[in-house]
Amino acid sequence: MNGKDKIRSSCTLILGFVFLTATILGYYKEPINMSEYCFISGMTVGLILISSFFYSLAKKRFFPEWIYADCMITVFVIFLATIILRLNLDGAFIFIHIVNPILLFLYWAIFCNHNRIKKHLLIATCLVFPLVYLMIAKIVQLATGNCPFPAVLIFEGNPLHLVIVYIVAVCLIYLLLSFILHFINRAIHKKDK
Repeated sequence: MNGKDKIRSSCTLILGFVFLTATILGYYKEPINMSEYCFISGMTVGLILISSFFYSLAKKRFFPEWIYADCMITVFVIFLATIILRLNLDGAFIFIHIVNPILLFLYWAIFCNHNRIKKHLLIATCLVFPLVYLMIAKIVQLATGNCPFPAVLIFEGNPLHLVIVYIVAVCLIYLLLSFILHFINRAIHKKDK
């Protein structure tokens, strides 16, 4: 590993622990809310980053760039929702909703080079997390009668055709953000090919 890769590896581990710590601190008092998007995304991203650290030690390379892009989009949406919906910023939620997304965005912008992504359609894998989350949320709703946030905004009180429209809209927002940021990243790292 070169110097930049060693710095990236350390940043990956630290960022993974920041995500896990903030998420646990934000939700441990109310386990009922652990099916919310922010909890599941924070834990997932934290575990992926820590796994990436150990993978980089063992294989002397990092996960494919699109995995980091998927993680970044997953939490970047939280940042945007916080600004638009004025989500909770008390305690650890300042990290969950603001600090962590900004840190991961900076990590992605500095260390991830989308010029290494040869198949642009890999960017569409950004849809995996929100679609899996919506399935989990629907299962939770059916099992408990309570729908976690923000899926409650889609599933509760809406007829099926409107639920489908909202899910398609969510997918389009994720795709649009992902492809815009993909091409911005390629431009930033153009000389790094």
